[in-house]
Amino acid sequence: FIGYAPALWALVQRWHFRDDDDDQLFYTQLYLDPELRSDLSLALDHHSRIFQNLNGALDEVTIRFEPDGNRVRNEISGAWPVVIHGNGPTK
Repeated sequence: FIGYAPALWALVQRWHFRDDDDDQLFYTQLYLDPELRSDLSLALDHHSRIFQNLNGALDEVTIRFEPDGNRVRNEISGAWPVVIHGNGPTK
């Protein structure tokens, strides 16, 4: 999550489940509710401008080797994400 503390606090205060319940499903359901999404100012990084998950997306990214440093580029969106997450089998 990225956001201001009051907004994040309002978001996590909606959790009324056990610690071993599915938190990803919970946040997905919040996001899919248009009214809640608007009230809580929720947004997804659809174009990987900040975050790039690699699982299922290896064909979408290239590593650019440049003199000032190596970077990952999302070739679909043209974005240069700053956080790369090697999740799932891509670890």
